[in-house]
Order: sequence, then C-alpha cells, then structure tokens
Amino acid sequence: MGKGMNHKYAVSTLVVGLLILAPPHGAWSADIPLEWDANAESDLAGYRLYQATNSLLGMTTQQAAADSLVTKVSLSTATSYSMPLLEGATYFFRLTAFDTSSNESGFNVDGSNLDVEVSTYVPLVPDISSPTVSITFPGDGATVSGMISLTASAADNRGVFGVQFQLDGSNLGLEDTSSPYSIPWDTASASEGSHTLTARARDAAGNSTSVTITVTVSRTVDTISPVVSVISPTDGAQINPAIDVQVSISDNLLLQRVELWDNGSLVLTKICSPQSGSYYGTLSWQATHLGSQTLQVKAYDTSGNMGASALLTVTVNRANRKRPVSLVKSNSVSPQGVVTPLDLLSGNVAPPRALMISPDSGYNQSLVFDGDVTEVRLIDLTGHSILHEVQSGGAPIIINIQEAAGNLRFSSGLSIAQYKKSDGTIGHVPVVFVK
Repeated sequence: MGKGMNHKYAVSTLVVGLLILAPPHGAWSADIPLEWDANAESDLAGYRLYQATNSLLGMTTQQAAADSLVTKVSLSTATSYSMPLLEGATYFFRLTAFDTSSNESGFNVDGSNLDVEVSTYVPLVPDISSPTVSITFPGDGATVSGMISLTASAADNRGVFGVQFQLDGSNLGLEDTSSPYSIPWDTASASEGSHTLTARARDAAGNSTSVTITVTVSRTVDTISPVVSVISPTDGAQINPAIDVQVSISDNLLLQRVELWDNGSLVLTKICSPQSGSYYGTLSWQATHLGSQTLQVKAYDTSGNMGASALLTVTVNRANRKRPVSLVKSNSVSPQGVVTPLDLLSGNVAPPRALMISPDSGYNQSLVFDGDVTEVRLIDLTGHSILHEVQSGGAPIIINIQEAAGNLRFSSGLSIAQYKKSDGTIGHVPVVFVK
C-alpha cells in the first residue's frame, strides 16, 4: 500500500445482514454479520471497523479513534465480521484497511467518493408470550355470600400490565394494574345461584390469558358466628409482658378479621387475607401494665357475625429471670434442707441487687447451683478467686457457707459468684456475707 494508502478505497462494497439470536437471561440482543470485498494491495495487514450510535460523517479516522463513543475493532484480512448489538438501536459503521507499515486508509477518498457508511436498525423482537394467571380466592366451586375480595396472581416474561376481573363475562370493577391483584365484590349485587368469575391478565404487547372458575352465590342469611378457641395461655396463667395468644378459629363461610381485647379495650386487629373459613395463628402484643388482666379474642365473618372466646384471666409479671442458685438450710429437724430461691421473680417484685447471707444458728447453709451450671468462682473485690468449684459427674455444684451453729466461712463484705453454664453462658451473682 505504501504512502498512497490514504488515496485508495478501503473497500468497494459493505454488505450488512441481521441475524436475531435468542439472548441469555432475558436481555435481547442481535449479532450483525458484516461482509466486504477484499482489498487487493499486496501489503494488506488487515481491516479496522468503526462503529457508533451517531453518524461518523465528517470525521477522520484520527478523530474517530480518539472518540470514546466510537468503538474501534482491528481485524485480520478476513472479509467478514459479526458484531453483537443491542435491541432497538441504530448503528453507524465505517471500514478502513491498513498495511504492514500501519498506514491506514481514510474515511474520505478524493471528495467524490466516500467510504461505505451503513446505518442499520436492529428490529424489536416481538413479544408473543402470554401472561399466566390464576384466581387465588375464592376457590373453584366455592359458595360465597356478603362482601368478599377477589384475588389473583399473574406473571409475564416482560411484566404484567394489569388484571381485569369479570363476572359472567362482564367487567367487574376496574382493571388492577399493580400486584397483588385484588378487588372487592359485594355478592349481594349478583343473583343467587351459579356464576362464573374470570381473571384476564394482559401484558404491554396486548397478549392476554384468562382463567375462569365457578362459584355459587348464596342468599341464605348467615347467622352463624365464628367459633373462637384460645389455645394458650391458659386461664390463670402467669405470663410475661410480651404476650403471645395462640388461637384457633373456624366459620361456616369466610372470616373477615380477628381482634384481641385486654380488660375491655381493643389492643390488636388482624385482617384475614386471603379470606377463608378458618384461622390458626398467634396474636402477639406487648402488655402496657403488670398484674391481673382479662383477655378475650373476637372474630368476625364477612356477614358481620361475631364470635368470642371465653374470658381469660392472666397475671402479667416482669419477665421471669431466675439466678441459677438457691440457698439451702438444713438441721436435725429438717435434714433434707429448706430451699429458698434467692431471686425468683414472682409477681412484680424486683430482683435484689445482691444476695444477703448472714449466720443462722443451728443450720448448715449452702449455695446450691442449678444442674446446668458447670463451673463457679467466688471472687472478692480485689479480683482474687477465693473459691473455685467444677461440676463433677453431673451433680449440682454446692458451696458450703456455714457449718451448723458456726460462723460463715467467708469474710464479711461483697463477693461475686461467677458461674458458667453448659451452653457457655457466663453470669454473675453479687453475694454479701454479713457476720
């Protein structure tokens, strides 16, 4: 080619064809095969393809190479190349040739001829896939009455535009364009007997799918109330402020909502969605005060009938926290010992800041730790360990505090009983010995 390269045609013909390919992961693309006549120069090294989404007209090869929006691909001496493109965009191409000395032909030749420029458009791949749709409530063959909610689920490869519900072939309300797809239906507006319900889903391309079920509208006045049972807590139970009320409810038709009442005040409402003839679950609520309280659960069906559980009296305490240690006293009269839990919270009594232990004439006194405590250290205020006990053979750890009719084994003052449980939990119990 030599120095005269810039005055020679890069190519004589550029043929463009489109081949639509099935894209991965739902992103549509295309490969466009480009073909051209070979350059006849003996020192041809290859071709260079320039591609952009804006016209290259008026640009030089140097300008195109320096433009970040222009894609430059250096090719071999082959006369074809396939370039991947995105769907629905216009592309512009220029082709040059370069020799073994890196001389490259220009875009413009002598003012009368131009390198071939191609403007192509990758056509949109038509959407021919229809949505899928199903009616999730009511079920096919169901008997309905009163006010209910029709619900449906729908999906599409490019998105659902909307779902239209129909009653006996006529639109029922407006098309729902957002998921979850649902509309209210007052069955009193339909005649008693058998009816068809249809859910029609469509996408933006106009593809649609319909599904139809049959229901029976009942005009019989529903006077049957839901049956409500509280499984837990039981009447008379002592519970924490974080109240979990487990209930079982059934109705001859459809439940609409469930309520929890405390001392005559409504504290929680749960809407039944989707509506059905039964509900089994937990109503969770944080009590705002302690002491005796009366709980009741009420349930309403779609006909407005209300059923209520029996009144339930419970005592709400502070969260039960028990240090895993008890003080045991024994003598000749009570050789088995008298067990005194040191800080088990019953009712609303706050836990002691420290365990106060003083001599008690005629008794042996011991600290007995729960069976899941595997190690205990008694530490004084200087940080020194004055006693270390490890569980042996699964028997509880017992620390003797006072022999019968004797003084306490440990010096007066504050000590810390540090314990370790089998699950690795470490806790501390302040102990004050008073002589």
